[in-house]
Amino acid sequence: MTARDKPFTVADLDALQALPENRDKRFELIEGIIFEMPTGTLKHAYIIGQIFGYLWQFVNQRRLGMVFPDGATYVLSDEDEFVPDVSFISTARFQGLGQKQYGPPDLAVEVISPSNHPLDMLFKIERYFHFGTQEVWLVYADERVVYVYRPEPDGSLNLRKIPTDGTLTDSIVLPGFSLAIQSIFPTEQDAN
Repeated sequence: MTARDKPFTVADLDALQALPENRDKRFELIEGIIFEMPTGTLKHAYIIGQIFGYLWQFVNQRRLGMVFPDGATYVLSDEDEFVPDVSFISTARFQGLGQKQYGPPDLAVEVISPSNHPLDMLFKIERYFHFGTQEVWLVYADERVVYVYRPEPDGSLNLRKIPTDGTLTDSIVLPGFSLAIQSIFPTEQDAN
């Protein structure tokens, strides 16, 4: 990316993604800056699949909305376009299966890659909340933990760390949902 006098827009991102050399690349737009997203590993894909499966089963049985695996695009503003690893959007807010969802997911799940910088992720979480996302889960595969973030009315972030032997049980977006954290990670034998 080169320096510019003005931020990149969703139209700029669409043009970049349309170039033949970018066919197999993934990008996100965060406050007018285009970021190329790293390609995930099999371990990364496994964790995404596990989380998606548990969420899909819970949401589908209760007809609460839609759950999407990696690849669902959310346009939050003209300068913000995110592609979470897993996302949930309630029936009340779902706009149909068009090409992109305009507006934030209710829940965004990000499986952290080694190339993700913690401050960048915190900034991204703040952007999610700025546009109305109610809950964000950051999943750290190597540490085998999940961090649950929620916005507070005063603008601060509420953070809860759930270790491998813990259970996520207090989702404000999906009341009654329960997820044993160890169930989303591959066994030690499979992870190597």
